[in-house]
Amino acid sequence: MNTKLTFSAILILLLSAIIVSCGSDKKSKEFATHKEVKKIPTQVTDTTPPSSSTEIEATTQDAEKEGDTKEPEAPQKYFLIKGSFEIKANAEKLAAKLNKEGFDTRIIPTDFGMYRVSCKGFSNRSEAFKNLKEERAAGKDIWLNITPED
Repeated sequence: MNTKLTFSAILILLLSAIIVSCGSDKKSKEFATHKEVKKIPTQVTDTTPPSSSTEIEATTQDAEKEGDTKEPEAPQKYFLIKGSFEIKANAEKLAAKLNKEGFDTRIIPTDFGMYRVSCKGFSNRSEAFKNLKEERAAGKDIWLNITPED
């Protein structure tokens, strides 16, 4: 009789452990599907060589004479990234190389100490993804960085 009581107690403990572990498994699955995404602001640095101020003034004056009232371009938010570096000097070297090749490069520092080198920037999402797809289809190692809105 004593063995039946011991067996029943062990069976109850075992079933309790299974039930408790199943409940905690559901919680861990719930946490795994609901991850919090934190937007991290980034600062974009333009590494394009500066033009002379007389060129800028002449262009501005020509536009004013013609009555050109173009709306300003939307800020670029999507950037094709060619490299990411911990050392800023390495990012600057790649940016200089890409500038010589005719790219409009930018160095985008991150909040975790990396420097991303962009070769193209876009304000339009679909245009950015279209260019990303074309670059990858051409076999280039490139990815898209999306800067959060302020």
